[in-house]
Amino acid sequence: MNTNIPNPNQPKKPDISVRKNVRAAGAVILAKNTGRLLFCFRKSASRERLAEWNLWGAFVALDESPEDSVVKWTKKLSGYNGHFSEIIPLYSFFTSDTNFRYYNFLLVVEKEFPLVVDKTRITDYKWVNIDELPSPLHPLVKELFGKVGDKIRAMIEKNVLRESLSENIIKLKDLIKELLQ
Repeated sequence: MNTNIPNPNQPKKPDISVRKNVRAAGAVILAKNTGRLLFCFRKSASRERLAEWNLWGAFVALDESPEDSVVKWTKKLSGYNGHFSEIIPLYSFFTSDTNFRYYNFLLVVEKEFPLVVDKTRITDYKWVNIDELPSPLHPLVKELFGKVGDKIRAMIEKNVLRESLSENIIKLKDLIKELLQ
């Protein structure tokens, strides 16, 4: 008896590559002190793409918010145990045919930090300037930066300008103290 012949009465196995009724969240990390962004290199769920640079994050559990999920998973995957000074929603997309929603965030830290990555999921990481995004970049991350790249760039420039002004004010105060002595 040939067991390779499909049984028409047997229900079809669902296509596991299609995510239905699922929420996920991802984030790119911005270091205020350098204006650089942190990406992770991970294996792709798609068989067509082997591995690519991606965002930090994972699926959102039913009982948690996208913000809580992205913070939890980013810390777990990167080994970061500090505080994010800002959690900025960037963009979310929704597919009505599969009811899949993906939330994108910018997580802001005061300065770049060394990582202790979860090697089972992340094979590498990299701090980069926004004008030098890593390659190959996940197609949806590339699309995200096409949509909100200018917004991220403006936030980086604002933070760099603010840090520069703060440093100059401190230097000016020190100079005034010296002159008054």
